[in-house]
Amino acid sequence: MSVSGHFFPQGLNIELDKIAEPWRTVTKLTGMYHPYGQIFFGMRLPLLAQRRKASAAIGKIQSWRPQRIVLSHGRCFDADADKVVRRIFGAPGTK
Repeated sequence: MSVSGHFFPQGLNIELDKIAEPWRTVTKLTGMYHPYGQIFFGMRLPLLAQRRKASAAIGKIQSWRPQRIVLSHGRCFDADADKVVRRIFGAPGTK
């Protein structure tokens, strides 16, 4: 995932109408579909295991005040990226 030229853990925002079963159902179960894209669930474990480092990194990402998020997999977030970052990672200092 890229925010204004910066990269952070892989996010997915898959368009369900563009994939076939069984992947459509799997994607729905993970919550990584448009318009509710999420960080890849495999990346959540390191964030939980290293909370202090993760909190610092998330704070830095939020300080960028992103306007859009460019994804390599799925639909990009062309507006309100700061709200997307808060939804995925929480408000500053809460995680």
